[in-house]
Amino acid sequence: MKAAVTAGSFGMRRFKEVTPDGEVHFQGLNREGYVQVAPDGTEYECPPCDTIVQKFQREIEAAGESSLVFFGEVFTCSDQEAEEG
Repeated sequence: MKAAVTAGSFGMRRFKEVTPDGEVHFQGLNREGYVQVAPDGTEYECPPCDTIVQKFQREIEAAGESSLVFFGEVFTCSDQEAEEG
């Protein structure tokens, strides 16, 4: 479960099944937003947002995940990120 528009997996959490904790996280993203703490300790307040609930694909643990960045309809850059283990 993660914010529909995000960077660095901000707001992302994994749940194995539907749980009350998962519902609270989902509602929080949609109604309240969230605070993300970066590795350097900086806190970012993120506004309420649309949320994606998707099945975790194990392949990204080894291969990583590609991100494509568009502003409007214009492609600007891409990034390949590997899962940290």
